[in-house]
Amino acid sequence: MREKAPADTSDERRRSFDQMAQLYARARGAPPPALFDAVAVFVPPPADALEIGCGPGNASLLLLERVKW
Repeated sequence: MREKAPADTSDERRRSFDQMAQLYARARGAPPPALFDAVAVFVPPPADALEIGCGPGNASLLLLERVKW
């Protein structure tokens, strides 16, 4: 059986992931709008979209801008 990591190690690990997410968001940026224009050709409205990824949601924000409520 594995022993639990000390609290300070777990907390440090958690904080390191928080920092990496911020760095990734800045480095990766948002996908170009032309990408969604190209996808939209194959998915006529009304349509549902589900964007699943490990990133910061940059693509989700662009998809949300296309929603017609």
